[in-house]
Amino acid sequence: MQPVADKLDFSNFTQNVAGFQAALPVFGQLVAWAHLRAAGHLGAAGPDELRAFGASRASWQEEVVAFSREAQLAVEADYLAFHAACHDGALPTAASL
Repeated sequence: MQPVADKLDFSNFTQNVAGFQAALPVFGQLVAWAHLRAAGHLGAAGPDELRAFGASRASWQEEVVAFSREAQLAVEADYLAFHAACHDGALPTAASL
């Protein structure tokens, strides 16, 4: 028998950051397993191609990390601009709708 829904209450991790960080490798393994199970389905990369991609991470990992850092800065700047526009009345807020 399988459960109807698999759920994880992330609010439990707000008080236990170390527990959350310890769980991250398990989350990664679960995601990897799900990708391997679906590998090759409807033209998707097969298991051998996925393994080769992971093994070649030295060729793309630094670029992904750099992009992530740039994206973080852009999102933070966008949030500050949005927040200022709402505060200045340039955009409607939920309270004014």
